[in-house]
Amino acid sequence: MRKLYQDPKADCEPPAGATIVTSEVNFLRIFGRDGDIAVRGPALCRWAGNVWLGRGWPVVRLLSPVDELSDCAVGAEHGQVAQFYEENARLLSQLERPFKLRDVLEVIYPDSIWRGYPNIRHAAGWLVWLDQTDPPPTILPFLRTQAMLWRATSRGPELMLYDAHDATTAREFLAKWLGYGDTPLSHNLPPFPLEVPKRHLDAATRIWRSQIVRSQGYCVQELLRCNAPRRVREKVAEIGFDYYYGAHRGDLSQEVVRLLADYLSPEKTAELRTCLPPPRPGNPPRDIAGLRRWFMEEYLPFRQWCLLSEDAEGLARVEEVSRAFALWFLDFYPAAIAGGNPAMAFVRSSSVRHADRDEVTLLVIADGLSLTDAETLMRGIAAQEARLTVCRNELLFAAVPTVTEVCKPALVHGCTPRDVANLPAGDPQGTRVLSENQDPAEALRRAIGGDFFIWSHVEPDRTYHSHADTLTLLEKVRGAVRTIASRIVSAAGAVPAHLRLRIIVTTDHGRLLGKSERTIAIPAGMHSHQRVALGPSQGPTGGTGYVVREHDGTVMLDGRRFGISDTDDCTVALSSSAFRANDGRAGVEHFPHGGLAPEEVMIPWFEIVRDQEPPHIECTASGAAREDQAGQVTIHCVNAGQVDVMLEVFEFQFRDKPKLQVVANVSLPRMSEQIVLRTIDRWPTPSDLKAASAIARIRMPVGDIETVPVQLDLKSEGFYSRENILGDLS
Repeated sequence: MRKLYQDPKADCEPPAGATIVTSEVNFLRIFGRDGDIAVRGPALCRWAGNVWLGRGWPVVRLLSPVDELSDCAVGAEHGQVAQFYEENARLLSQLERPFKLRDVLEVIYPDSIWRGYPNIRHAAGWLVWLDQTDPPPTILPFLRTQAMLWRATSRGPELMLYDAHDATTAREFLAKWLGYGDTPLSHNLPPFPLEVPKRHLDAATRIWRSQIVRSQGYCVQELLRCNAPRRVREKVAEIGFDYYYGAHRGDLSQEVVRLLADYLSPEKTAELRTCLPPPRPGNPPRDIAGLRRWFMEEYLPFRQWCLLSEDAEGLARVEEVSRAFALWFLDFYPAAIAGGNPAMAFVRSSSVRHADRDEVTLLVIADGLSLTDAETLMRGIAAQEARLTVCRNELLFAAVPTVTEVCKPALVHGCTPRDVANLPAGDPQGTRVLSENQDPAEALRRAIGGDFFIWSHVEPDRTYHSHADTLTLLEKVRGAVRTIASRIVSAAGAVPAHLRLRIIVTTDHGRLLGKSERTIAIPAGMHSHQRVALGPSQGPTGGTGYVVREHDGTVMLDGRRFGISDTDDCTVALSSSAFRANDGRAGVEHFPHGGLAPEEVMIPWFEIVRDQEPPHIECTASGAAREDQAGQVTIHCVNAGQVDVMLEVFEFQFRDKPKLQVVANVSLPRMSEQIVLRTIDRWPTPSDLKAASAIARIRMPVGDIETVPVQLDLKSEGFYSRENILGDLS
């Protein structure tokens, strides 16, 4: 039977085979022929429809695509929607009819954002997308409608961010959220969760430079204390460095230096410290906790300043307190090694390998690593792998004398240097020692739970012993340390994901932060190594086990009492000087070691674990059904972290009802999302949903079970809200 298609707005695509008619004359001309007719225009549609219906033939009204699109855009003007359709007719022709908002947006802008669920990360991505895309005015009503839908289903602080639906508003929101807008966006918002767009960092830089100059540097402190992403605060610190290190050194204070140091590289921090001498350190305390605090907060900042400034009075004070520390340490050390004090590095090395653990442990011994080098190393690791977290940061004491041939075997075997000589050759029991020339990743790839590896590295000591001026040498060392960081990250990535991993980074000895003149004569029969000379005994040492020789500024240590050797003693420099070379040469040693200065004896001990941070999982459960009937629940899960996890069970609690467990057993890879569809046999009542909660049980690769909250967007049709099925009988 022939059909008449009505297209009142003349904007519909006619069905295949239908003849288009735009006037009464044309309609009458073809009325007697076979085939369907499509008439256009409101008046013609009314007249032709009456004629067609008079014959008893079917009339089909074509739905205007502009009208369909208007249903997808709340409050849009008809002309604006018509222009949008005209601009995008080719793309829209690919869609099924009637149009759906998400399909329309996806065909115009193919992007995963349309299928994301409202959360703080999604909202941040929405602002960045608007900023970068800068959509034209014709599509804004559709974007506004989509943002309204996201806002209506938001449950967190991101709700306000969906008020943005155009590039201008998005840029204003981003500026405020990133800390360079006129006013803060909201104190309830967490730090920006995505990589900060370069254009906004550049814009912020221009604004902050002006603010810092106008405030004479004062606003640097405010900006660094704000709730901004770390990358933003690092940029503030860089601008602050330029300001203070340039023409405004007089505005610098110790508080500002401490603030900036958290966000600047160690090299720039050291340069800042040359502008403002830190307070002179007091005498070292006699308790270990106080000594560590004194070293970090008083001695080391002042020593680093002296390194670059070479201030004569400052160096004299450093030598004074360094000698006081050395004399305290000589009294502390024999009792510490006899009693197995855990503050000794080789004692700690022994205890960690004998601990009852099922994890894989990698002990990295970087030869001659200073504390500043260690901080650079930790930053390098953190920058390359977010899954690795520092869980312990301590200062321990090295064995004496502080040279590799004495300290490293003690650290590897977990005993005094003297006891090492009595051990059988080969690796310590229960460990596997890897050399610098081995790839630790290859060994760790085959690791099993409980394995203990020691990776001994000759850097950065080898670089420190090369010939160069102070600044060039420090730059070379930083390069060597960055290489070590990359190799550690590579090794960590090789350990099977189901195993726990602990990485310990330490060193065999520290080194003097400065230079030494080789002026001390080598005692007869001994051989020198920078700031120490070893060899046969030079005479009795008395009850203390050491003798201070004031004439040349040295101290002789009894090898047996200090756990060094059964046959040899050693003589150590108490001043900043070094021994002459074994061939009698004098000269200068840069960053030497072997002595008893605080930075030679106090060494870093960092412990790093993998995947200690809680999983970054967001789950939202949605669905609607009648109470007590079976209903489908849709659980949208986003894994924003770096670890693959397993979604095991979703547990729902509806008011005082028994807990309802919905089994999932679905993998959720890192940086991905997953939709889980499950059935609830008896859907909760509206009253139950007023006091409802849910959690997801997540299994980590190592087997740990974590729980994360599930946001609920469930609706229930109760008995009294149902359609009145008895209405016809009333």
